[in-house]
Amino acid sequence: MLRPLRYQQGFTLIELVLVLAILAVLGGAAVPYAATQIRNQAAEKVAREMLAIADAAKSYYVANSAWPPGIATLQSTGYLPASWPAQNPFGNAYTITSAATLTIESTVPSDVASLVARLAPLALQTVVPGGTRVAGTWPRPGQSSDLASVQGLPRNAVVLYNGTDCTAAGLTEVTAARGRYLVGLQPGGTLGGAVGTALSNLENRPVGRHTHVVTDPGHSHQYTSPSAAALSRQGPNTFGWAVTAQTSRSTTGISIAPAGTVDGTNAPYLQLLVCQKS
Repeated sequence: MLRPLRYQQGFTLIELVLVLAILAVLGGAAVPYAATQIRNQAAEKVAREMLAIADAAKSYYVANSAWPPGIATLQSTGYLPASWPAQNPFGNAYTITSAATLTIESTVPSDVASLVARLAPLALQTVVPGGTRVAGTWPRPGQSSDLASVQGLPRNAVVLYNGTDCTAAGLTEVTAARGRYLVGLQPGGTLGGAVGTALSNLENRPVGRHTHVVTDPGHSHQYTSPSAAALSRQGPNTFGWAVTAQTSRSTTGISIAPAGTVDGTNAPYLQLLVCQKS
């Protein structure tokens, strides 16, 4: 026996359009979020890899008493895997430079540079074509250096360093300050200006170039002479008038020449390095 067909109601066209619109909005919000998450994960990987390079370079220094010239050396000597990437996840190379300290740097997109610098941590951020170069400095293994404090200093800050090498603390020596006192800058003054002759090592210069001021008011002499009438008379009844006179005023003519050839200082002092945050 045939049964009658039962009527089934489906979605209308308007309902389908609304559902598709909602899905489009959700998808539009999800895609940028996912892209941001991917970039952040890449930035975290850059920070981890730079720290790993620094650790490998310090191990290399302990064994060789010198920094490695590059990542390839760390790979060939076994301090990094042979498959270690020479480039960061954003396609830019890692570079190593060294002197007293080790500097590792790489370029990342500017929107994630602060994240990389915070995770590493890296002190230097420089805007370059194509992004921002992030760099960190590490001291020689076993060398005392508070790089964390240095990284917190503002640019161009000047500190006194009780050591023999400013670069060991990630700083640059202010060579113009050698043998000189530091004074505050007057408004409109010359920043970094220097005057006088710098002290040599442990020089004790108690008296330097100087002059003395002499105030000479001049002087005169007073004397009394007999009168002409008294001189013309003779005998016991001689009399006359005394004449009092004064000589003209004159100065002694004393002059004092300057002494010494260089400016002097009589203050005790302590020698320390003057270093600046680059």
